[in-house]
Amino acid sequence: MAVNYCGTLDVYYASQVRYDQFRDLFGALATYENWVQGTLIPQAMGVIDKYCGHDFQSHSGTLLLDGSGKDWLPITREGLMDDGGGYETMELLPLPLIDVTSIEDDDSDITNFKVYRHYVTRDSGVYRHDYQNIKIVGEWGYAAVPDDIVYVTSRMCANVLGEMLRMRNLPDLVKSVMDGATSVTPLFYNPVILTRNERDILEKYKYRELMMA
Repeated sequence: MAVNYCGTLDVYYASQVRYDQFRDLFGALATYENWVQGTLIPQAMGVIDKYCGHDFQSHSGTLLLDGSGKDWLPITREGLMDDGGGYETMELLPLPLIDVTSIEDDDSDITNFKVYRHYVTRDSGVYRHDYQNIKIVGEWGYAAVPDDIVYVTSRMCANVLGEMLRMRNLPDLVKSVMDGATSVTPLFYNPVILTRNERDILEKYKYRELMMA
């Protein structure tokens, strides 16, 4: 089950925006809090995940990857993932690796492997070069959302709320979002929302392709 990267209280303390500033739009405190929890925070999470190339959830399941023909195998989106709902193409990278319980190469068990954050290796032999011939069973992601990510998520949501207050078209925007016709996601790409400070924090979590011989 997916978890939010921050809570409504985190957003409140980061923004200091009071419910009564939105009273005429949401009608009740519970409606406003549900919107922050169910719409604003998840859309901030989506921007963060896309920026970093992976999410900050905890996963377990099976990966089907293309063999590299080398003694190391990078974890990429070029494969299939089953984390409980059947095999699907990967929208986000299944990273970082936490634990690998088994690796198969064309149904042959690989026992001499080592696990790193973004790749696995073999002490001898290579991962045969082929299409989705490597099956990796294990866990990946984060057991708990890093404090940095909690901060960035709450800070971005706070920036959105501040910008929405500043904008005179707030009533139309919020009504449209609540009706399901419009997303606030485009606001997150405004440089006053995803600021240099937040980008600098996210940079250390951003996936960068590995170059190994």
